[in-house]
Amino acid sequence: MKTTAIDFTRGHLLKKFIIFALPLIATGILQTLFNATDLVVVGNFAGEKALAAVGATSSLVYLIIGVATGIAVGSNVAMAVFIGAGDRGMVKKTVDTSVLVALACGLICATIGICGARVFLEGMGTPKDIIDQSVIYFRMYFLGVPASMLYNFCAGILRADGETRKPIIYLTISGVLNVGLNLVFVILFKMGAAGVGLATAISQYVAAGLVLKDMIKTNEVYKFDLKNITPSLSVLKKILGVGVPSGIQGSVFSLANIVVQSSINSLGSDVVAGNAAAGNFENFVYFAMNAFSVAVTTIVGQNIGAKKGRRVDKAILEGSILVTIVGLLTGLTLVFFGEEVARIYCPNSDAAVKYAKIRFLYISMPYFLCGVMEVLTGSLKACGYAIQTMIISLVICCGFRVLWLMTVFKALRTVQSIHIIYVITWVMCIIACAILYIFFAKKKLRQLKGEENDT
Repeated sequence: MKTTAIDFTRGHLLKKFIIFALPLIATGILQTLFNATDLVVVGNFAGEKALAAVGATSSLVYLIIGVATGIAVGSNVAMAVFIGAGDRGMVKKTVDTSVLVALACGLICATIGICGARVFLEGMGTPKDIIDQSVIYFRMYFLGVPASMLYNFCAGILRADGETRKPIIYLTISGVLNVGLNLVFVILFKMGAAGVGLATAISQYVAAGLVLKDMIKTNEVYKFDLKNITPSLSVLKKILGVGVPSGIQGSVFSLANIVVQSSINSLGSDVVAGNAAAGNFENFVYFAMNAFSVAVTTIVGQNIGAKKGRRVDKAILEGSILVTIVGLLTGLTLVFFGEEVARIYCPNSDAAVKYAKIRFLYISMPYFLCGVMEVLTGSLKACGYAIQTMIISLVICCGFRVLWLMTVFKALRTVQSIHIIYVITWVMCIIACAILYIFFAKKKLRQLKGEENDT
């Protein structure tokens, strides 16, 4: 079978890395721009309180969808391995199983989010002056979660086959719609945070519909045949074997971030607003780096399927170098232009701008460390070490961060003492993952080298 849009199992990796990653970077930037319009519109036309209301929900949103998006990683890895092995039958079963899993996860997450919104936000200590708007936004946002899950799974399937162009087209269409609806709902209908959430939900259904329609009509290996759906228990186990630990890992990050967000909430609305503005723009840095992390996971999966272990080492090295370069360049940009960026979100609040600039310095500048960490964790998942990476995240990114907040932050009560914990735990995770890869994962790769021909 030779249907992959980009075949990572032969030829020079660096060129293919860039060809694969550039559309992903553009997708991430566009997605961040569209998400940023939520905060820009609400901050400029509904005020800093509405901005803080939206920002206060971010960590909780990521927690609830974390498990589902983590399972999507399992789908991506399974697809890449079967594509690399040339097993068309298993590829079809993976596509069918993934679509059904996506819909199930989306409906479960939406139900939890809508029903538990107020309880969750009150438990996080959301300030009383923004709690009502936060609850409304949260519920509106989660109306669109089933569509968001479907889009993420389906886009991941296309990327596992090397196709990164179509997802960006569909995202652009839905994103433009999101911007237009934001303006209509917030400015014309005065819906505030609720309007932003509703606009996001509608645009997510458009994106999901477009990518699913493409999968139904295509003749590529990732075709989804509505008349012949063949889900597979063995594929489901493979997806869940990687996806559940990945989902738990993602939710662990989010759990820790909820504790962090609760600490930020305790410092007042100005801190919440400034943190929301900086955190949203910071996504530009994350998505630029994450494109290479996704590429590494796909490359590792394809080459393990094709029994070419030596290319895995090369992919991890080149991916780590690329995320470091991209992370440093984008992080420096946010530090040097921090005030101008923050003013886009908070034009009338000097206090919020000050706190946004602090976050840029402490988190955005060293954000490349997060990129290196994700390259390593993604590679380890593709190598079959999803549970081990989950444990590393559980101990370091959840346990250590919570311990830090209960001790250091409690003593200092400064926003700087919150932000610095991210850098510390990124470094700790990199060290732990490097040890796991060098002393354990490489043994599996050595077993593949006897059969490979890297021409």
